[in-house]
Amino acid sequence: MIDSEFHIIMEYADCGSLDYYLHDEKSRLKNMTYLALHNLMFQCAQAVKYLHNQNPIVLHRDLKPNNLLLFDDYRTLKICDFGTVREIASKMTSSVGTPAYIAPEVLEGKIYTEKCDVYSFGIILWEVMSRKKPFHHLENRNALAINNLSTRGERPKLDAIKDYKNKKTIQCLVEQCWNQNPNRRPTMQMLSLFFSFDYFAMKPLPRTSKEDYQYRTNN
Repeated sequence: MIDSEFHIIMEYADCGSLDYYLHDEKSRLKNMTYLALHNLMFQCAQAVKYLHNQNPIVLHRDLKPNNLLLFDDYRTLKICDFGTVREIASKMTSSVGTPAYIAPEVLEGKIYTEKCDVYSFGIILWEVMSRKKPFHHLENRNALAINNLSTRGERPKLDAIKDYKNKKTIQCLVEQCWNQNPNRRPTMQMLSLFFSFDYFAMKPLPRTSKEDYQYRTNN
């Protein structure tokens, strides 16, 4: 407290946000190797896994590149903006978050779980590996248009992912994370383990079936 007023002192993110790192014209001059991007996503998976391992489970509910801050010459990633964080409850239906990153079950007002964060992680992974904004191809990229696409099972184009050596593996992982059926999405524990492997040793994951995208819960 200073001069009878409360002040919040926060850590300074000297490298800005992941959004800036990916999309600002000046930042594109930086060397974005696959290994560097892979390491950032591993740290993100670890951080979200920590939230999901709490008892009760804690959901972030607004994961997006703007809420992922970078430090230490772009080598360290930390999650910020915990204003939407909640402990999981038996019936969570309130819609919060940012349109392009919100899971379809949240948009539809259905009961949702920690798998909503996994969906957001999948969108972020696609964005990191493609360096494009989700649904960037839309002529009118507004919240309503994006929400309509998401609830219908439409997703950003997998072919936009850069031609890394394990492109197919990343595409399969992204598909699993943003599966329309939340029960078919991996856990953050699984994702954390996946990103802990040497990236040259990764093996392709089984592709999700067409039926998974047609899933609709009865809740």
